[in-house]
Amino acid sequence: MIYLSRSTEQKITYPYRALLESDQVQIIYLDELGNIRDLPLTTSLAVLTTVPPKKAPAEARDILARAREQPQQYEVIVDLVTRVMSYMFIDQSPQEIDKMLDIQFEETRVYKDTYAKGKLDLALSQLEENCGQLKIELVREVNDLPIDQLEALAKALLKFKKVKDLEKWLQNNASVTTGV
Repeated sequence: MIYLSRSTEQKITYPYRALLESDQVQIIYLDELGNIRDLPLTTSLAVLTTVPPKKAPAEARDILARAREQPQQYEVIVDLVTRVMSYMFIDQSPQEIDKMLDIQFEETRVYKDTYAKGKLDLALSQLEENCGQLKIELVREVNDLPIDQLEALAKALLKFKKVKDLEKWLQNNASVTTGV
C-alpha cells in the first residue's frame, strides 16, 4: 500500500488485519523514501506528486534529464511528468508546462496524438472526397494504421478514384501493417 505520509494512512484496518500482518502487503510512505533525486525513476515519478509546487519544476526537470538516459522509457516518462505537473499547476497551459520543464511540445504524447489524429482526419476526409462514403469497416481499418502507414496512405490516396483503390491498397499493405 502506498501513502503520501503516515498521517494519510487508513485508520480503520481491523477488516484487513490478517492481510496487513502477513508478508503479502508492504506499506510505503512516499515522504519517507529519501531524496527524490536518489530514487529510481519510477519511484521518483510517484514521489513527484508529493513535492511542494515551488520545488516541483526543478525535480521534474531532473527526472526528465535522467529519463533521457533511458530512451526506451523517455516518451512514457515525459507523458507522466507532464500529467503530474498539469494536475499540480492546473492554471497553466500545456505550452507553459512544457516551457517550465524545458521540453519541446513536439516531445509530448499530447502533441503526437493530436498530430496523428489530424493526419487520420485529413486522410479520411480526402478518401471520402475521392472515393465517396466509406463503409465503417474501411474506416476502422484506416483508423488502426500506424502513423507511418497512415502517411503512406495519405500519399497514395491522391491517386484513388474509387473505394476499390483503397481496398486494394489496404490489402497490399496489410502484411506491412500487421507484420504477417
